Amino acid sequence: MNSISTIFFYILCALIGYSLFKPWLSSDKSAIWSPITMISLTLVYYIVMPSFGDISNLGASLAQGQHLFYIAAVLFYVCVLIGFSLKGKAHFKNWNHFFTISNAQRVGILLFILALACYVPFRGFRTTIWAEDAGLVAERTGFVSYFIDLISVFCAATGLLYMSFRLRHYNIQHGIVFFVVLYLTLIVYIVGGFRYRIVYLILSLGTIYHLYPRSRRINYPVVIIVAIVAFFGFAIMDKSRVYGTGIDREAAKEVSLKDAEKGEKSATSFTIFTTRADTIFGVTFMVLAPESELVGQLTTPEQKAAVEEYLAYVKKRTERDRISDRKVTGIFSGSYAINPLTGKEIPIWISEYVLAG
Repeated sequence: MNSISTIFFYILCALIGYSLFKPWLSSDKSAIWSPITMISLTLVYYIVMPSFGDISNLGASLAQGQHLFYIAAVLFYVCVLIGFSLKGKAHFKNWNHFFTISNAQRVGILLFILALACYVPFRGFRTTIWAEDAGLVAERTGFVSYFIDLISVFCAATGLLYMSFRLRHYNIQHGIVFFVVLYLTLIVYIVGGFRYRIVYLILSLGTIYHLYPRSRRINYPVVIIVAIVAFFGFAIMDKSRVYGTGIDREAAKEVSLKDAEKGEKSATSFTIFTTRADTIFGVTFMVLAPESELVGQLTTPEQKAAVEEYLAYVKKRTERDRISDRKVTGIFSGSYAINPLTGKEIPIWISEYVLAG
């Protein structure tokens, strides 16, 4: 990280730190659950934390212009803080009364059905998290990703249904609707491997719990229990998830405390080479050499047998055979990489036409 990047990185950290700790020192603790807190946590997860390690996954490596990444982050956050600090007259004040006791459930169900209708044609309807139950699995690329990503609306839908459940004094009918939607939402998020959406869901429900129908003190025992469950739940996801299909049952049985301490498995990064950097935007897959040490790390449990069989086949062939043979063979590793410029998932294949250096 060069000097300019370092300066703006620390400015960003200072602003985020101030915004996060200010509500804790205020007499009005409800400010803890403001949108600024969620935006701040998002920046911490995607910018601050990666900056202490490798930020190449964000497209902000040591290449020329890296400082622009941090300058843009600071400008964005400053604009957010200024926008929320303005006390002008509301031009859309009617929106403040849009969600009421009478329509919260109806709007929540409508949003959930809309997002689900966009998701199901590409990933199918699931009631379990296990990978072997996967049916339809379309790649999350191109125009398809816009439909699949609408599952973010599940957070708003679930929040509205929870609000309705609480405002209706825990009515059984409203409770059944809420828990069914919450269950299906968690299924979709776990199957997709979307950790950050689960975090948003927890924050959304936590906000409603502490603010509706009236503000209350933070329930620390509940917060600690949820944090512990999420911590170990993420450990299971990191070790055994297969993006878009679910959790591998056998791999999940082998999860230990050490796996939880390791953090996210998908943090594995590697360098690729190209003579045309502009073509990275259109990359749809990537290939590893069979001899690469990453093959063992990235091969998923359900692909292990097929990959081992392919590696045995490659070992029988000479380097000359692999170069001269026009027939291209390969095997899918089961894992996906994140394109640093588009943020989209691309499948990782293993093929003999790639030779280890």
